[in-house]
Amino acid sequence: MRTEDQDHVVARIAADTGFPPEVVRESYLAAFAELSADARVHAYLPLFAAKRVIARLRNANAESATQTHSSNLDAARDEVLSGTQVAFPASPDDCSHLRPRQTRQRQSAALA
Repeated sequence: MRTEDQDHVVARIAADTGFPPEVVRESYLAAFAELSADARVHAYLPLFAAKRVIARLRNANAESATQTHSSNLDAARDEVLSGTQVAFPASPDDCSHLRPRQTRQRQSAALA
């Protein structure tokens, strides 16, 4: 594979996932090497390597988000247990983002 093609693929993955191009390039080259070791047909290796890298990076991103979310929950729990005042919404209108979304049919019926 030509380096211009690799550069394009790496830049595209970096833009889509938000990871630095250096990290994406390293992961892409590793995935390409893993796949090419056992491959009989090499025509689709760039595609499969790109898909593998995107999946790995999204998984890593999801895991870090989960860890951040759980640490935020732990901090909130600690505040509640320590007696620190927790802010609650002033009115039910402040909780509108917590209400379930209505389907189009229910929205149409409500407007009629």
